Formats: sequence, C-alpha cells, structure tokens
Amino acid sequence: MSKMTTFVPLTKLRPFKDNWKIQVKCLHSWKQNTPFAGDTFEMVLADQWGNKIHATSK
Repeated sequence: MSKMTTFVPLTKLRPFKDNWKIQVKCLHSWKQNTPFAGDTFEMVLADQWGNKIHATSK
C-alpha cells in the first residue's frame, strides 16, 4: 500500500514553521543584481490551487 503525499497550499506557509511539503511550478524566473543583496535568482511560483508567491535565491 502506498502512502499519498499531502501538499500544503502556499497560503498556509508561515515564517515560524519550516517543515512543509509543497509542490510548485515556476511561472517566471530572472537574475537580478542589487547593491544590498548582490546577485540573486528571482522566481514567481504557483501551486496546484493557483496561489502565487515570489521567491529569491542567493
């Protein structure tokens, strides 16, 4: 018997918890250079419910 993975909607993400399983699709991505952050990789992500979030990776 296989166990189904339950994914959390992006609207349920909170900064005080760090143990979620999410599944997202990258809608748009770009590289950016700012004086205070340096080179970053920016993304707009969406989950299966259509919720969107902006993410930054250094």
